Amino acid sequence: MGVRSPIAKSDQAHAEKTFRLGWHLDRQRQYSFSQPRPWRKGRFDLSNVDRRKKFETRDQERAFSIHQQSARMKRLTFAIFLCVALSGISQAAQRKMVLPNIPSDNCFGPVWSPDGSKLAFSIMADKAWQLGLVNADGSAFRFVKNAELRPEAFGASEWARDGKSIFCHDLDNIYQIDLDGNVLNKWELSKILTDASMNGGDRLSVSPDGKALLMDVDCGSEHERKNWDGPQPAIYKFDLTSEKAVRVTGKDDFVWEPFWLSANEFLCIIQKENENRPSIYRMSLDGKNPKLLVKHARTPSASAQ
Repeated sequence: MGVRSPIAKSDQAHAEKTFRLGWHLDRQRQYSFSQPRPWRKGRFDLSNVDRRKKFETRDQERAFSIHQQSARMKRLTFAIFLCVALSGISQAAQRKMVLPNIPSDNCFGPVWSPDGSKLAFSIMADKAWQLGLVNADGSAFRFVKNAELRPEAFGASEWARDGKSIFCHDLDNIYQIDLDGNVLNKWELSKILTDASMNGGDRLSVSPDGKALLMDVDCGSEHERKNWDGPQPAIYKFDLTSEKAVRVTGKDDFVWEPFWLSANEFLCIIQKENENRPSIYRMSLDGKNPKLLVKHARTPSASAQ
């Protein structure tokens, strides 16, 4: 995938942004964040464990036994993870539900409203990304439309704390829109970020008190690192009242995908120097003392209370 020039506003930069924010916007949000940030090299695949042939030598049998134990542990770990995940969804019947009456099978990025009654998500319709809104039971689907907002704005929507509006960005501006699509507030990124920019996969996270945003950004200054291709990712905090943004993470840190945990902490992904894969951490709002939660993992999610 292409890497966008951090600050440039030329026609070439605009063409690059448009290209990046096409079909692969979904995959950017999940995996790449504007550059090929390192993939996991291994896959969690147990499909061939039970079909392995018996080894004839003692050493081979011992190796196979160890592998079986490892496979059982992986199954157990996965089962525990699955049970925990399901138990967190509901104490009632746990089942998968496909929402009816959605006018497209190309949807991604669902985000629960604070009260859990609605879902906002990106939907491909009329050959463009749009913002969809639907009740939790699948009823009352509708588009949230505004001619001022480009399709790029619908890749990283985030609910306001009162559940009455949504934050989103289109690479050039951050918007706060109501549920009818009316723009309540608009902030130009070029005025907020002096040496950074946002790409289609960069996300916003609303603080517990609703007065600030954590922003996923690409740094403009050069910061080369081994085993890394693309700009340095960092986290900024944007105060909605003062309209000022400050950098949270350190100048040498590679951090992205923030989620508020409390007034003073957030969840994020960090990739350390000389590491090939990122891990999930919790970090204080001063950018210090990151605590490792899950090694070699990504795509975290959290909702601050």
